[in-house]
Amino acid sequence: MRIYEQTYESWSGRTEPRWRRVAVVARMGWRLAFDGALPRTLILACAVTAVVYLGVMFIAATSRIPPPFALGNRIYRQMLGEFFPQGLLVLTVAAVIGAPLISRDLKHQATILYVSRAIGPADYLIGKAVVLLGFLLSATLLPALLLWTGQIMLGVDRLAWGERLVDLGSITGHSLAISLPTTAAVLALSSLSKAAVVPGILWMFFSIGSGIVSEMLHALVRAEWTRLVSWHRLVTRVGELCYQARPIRSPLIPGAAGGVEPVMSYGVWPPLLILAAVSAAGVAVLFWRLRSFESAE
Repeated sequence: MRIYEQTYESWSGRTEPRWRRVAVVARMGWRLAFDGALPRTLILACAVTAVVYLGVMFIAATSRIPPPFALGNRIYRQMLGEFFPQGLLVLTVAAVIGAPLISRDLKHQATILYVSRAIGPADYLIGKAVVLLGFLLSATLLPALLLWTGQIMLGVDRLAWGERLVDLGSITGHSLAISLPTTAAVLALSSLSKAAVVPGILWMFFSIGSGIVSEMLHALVRAEWTRLVSWHRLVTRVGELCYQARPIRSPLIPGAAGGVEPVMSYGVWPPLLILAAVSAAGVAVLFWRLRSFESAE
């Protein structure tokens, strides 16, 4: 009986441009992610949330005195900053889509195929990040764009186009503040196990558990630093700082203020530095895991 040893040699020939190498990984990730009905259901649920907000905005537009949260940029902050339902849906999308992205390849030793096709670790990680980032932006940016378009069409608030474009940049920044660190953290967890269910459970425990621990610590010590423990509060605070503070201009509500109570009193730097540190640690874990797996082969 013959015994064969399977191995590979790193590609030494001509390589395609980086964007094409990344596209190979991203295309396969998108195809596998859309195999099940759950990812599509989650994205649809995020869109339904935006439709509900649009219904509330329509009622506000037809009422004599619109509620303040339907005016200005408050409604975007309200939808993207609330833990339920939008925040919980985004966490679930990250767990369902992101957890299997790398763990599935580790389980089936698919990284050998990628290396043999001249796709380096950076190309591989960027491709995986594009998949998860695309789904997360579909769960955050697309519903917010639907609200932004609805606010223009319904004419709830009288804003100049310059201010509306500023709001568009703000909701894009808020969506990225949620999606970028989440992508780094979830992919790092995905690289730590060959069973996709493990990183998904770990992510849900981390993201939801950090909020529970934060509330428990705040109840015990009554200190503001306890707010920095919560993942949701960190990304929400950075997202809040993307918006322009301006008063609500409405003929029915003269002199109304446009401020929203922040989730913590800290400015941009403490939460931003924490999220940047977590993201950098996640990227370091990803490269370490891929290098160790490649050397083991």
